[in-house]
Amino acid sequence: MSTETVSTASCLHRIDAASSEAALALTVIDRQASTRTAGPLAGWNLSIKANIDVAGWVSHAGSAAFLQRPAATHDAALVQQLRQQGATILAQSNMTEFAYGALGLNHLFGTPRNPRYPHEERVPGGSSSGAAVSVALGFSDAALCTDTSGSARIPAAFCGVVGFIPTKGLLPEDGIFPLSPSFDVPGFIAPNVTRCAQLFNALHPTTQPATSPSQPWTLLVPTELDSLNLDDDVVQQFHAACNALEQAGATLVKASFPALITAGATAAEGGMISAEAYSIHQRWLENHGEQYDPLIRQRITAGAALPAWRYAHARQQLHEQTRAALHQLALVDAVLTPTCPMLAPALAPLHDSEHYLATNRRSFLLTEFANRLNLPSLSLPYTPANTHSIGLLLTAKPHNEPRLLALAQWIETLLLAKEQHHDCD
Repeated sequence: MSTETVSTASCLHRIDAASSEAALALTVIDRQASTRTAGPLAGWNLSIKANIDVAGWVSHAGSAAFLQRPAATHDAALVQQLRQQGATILAQSNMTEFAYGALGLNHLFGTPRNPRYPHEERVPGGSSSGAAVSVALGFSDAALCTDTSGSARIPAAFCGVVGFIPTKGLLPEDGIFPLSPSFDVPGFIAPNVTRCAQLFNALHPTTQPATSPSQPWTLLVPTELDSLNLDDDVVQQFHAACNALEQAGATLVKASFPALITAGATAAEGGMISAEAYSIHQRWLENHGEQYDPLIRQRITAGAALPAWRYAHARQQLHEQTRAALHQLALVDAVLTPTCPMLAPALAPLHDSEHYLATNRRSFLLTEFANRLNLPSLSLPYTPANTHSIGLLLTAKPHNEPRLLALAQWIETLLLAKEQHHDCD
């Protein structure tokens, strides 16, 4: 048989396989449509991150080590709630292996390319890489994902969409494979704040009185931003956004907010994520360690050597830092920062391990304090004329989601109007 014949046969086989998978997917969607009840999410198609159980799907968490696990027999609690509210579960989304990375790389399933840069090879952010891409491309109306240090908000910022996490504990976590139980939070990615608010309200109806989106807002802008290594493009666009907010009547208070830096540093010094990850993966590493991505395996196994006193000391420090931060947050509506210190990085240089680790650590510099202190947080895109999009990050006090979402909607409406005005000039 000629090489051409083999190649053609191989292609035809892949087409047949893809057609079969597509037919199966349509059958599943039709079955959902025929059995679901009307609800606020009726007509919505959602993607689900691969570490969240969907009945009949293997929750592989982006890893070869989990590919042979049996398919989930039950939906995760949140997936079940989404179905009850009328949503259709459309697809499983790609992710960084075991959610341990903020750039979106996956050497087994492939790294999705960032749709905001169609002519460049840039990463989408992670670990919820496929979630952000599915929303940015319009393949799904929203995405259910997780966030441990920024895993919903970072890819949202890189891909020009909205990423949101509520206060930990408001949404159930049953059926979600964890990375670090102390800091993991279910989150959403959506094309805009309104859709994000609709999704959250469908799953967690509020009893709080409605917040007027036009009321005066007070935002804390940490002075620590001045000493951080932020890209020039990010600094310029962030200052432009701050000026627009002040001109629209918001009060921006520039003051020190130590937790922005200390919370992440404390957790890192205590090795908290790697210690918790190792406690979860110890048995799997013993039996399937060779199937782990080597860099992910190295980061997880580092938790085996950490002394317990360092972990305990870090937890106590975070408790004290949370108390101080809550005192400051009681005086403002939210802390305002860029979501990431840089634009979406190019993919090629990240194949060098040292460069990858340094860039990965830098990417969640501004997002992780929300997870460490258990604060609701939302990233929304800002795209001034003739520039690349950055994320604006709003982080509020716990259980203040309605007010945070109302604030985000006000900012989104304001900045969108400015962008449209520039487009008409």
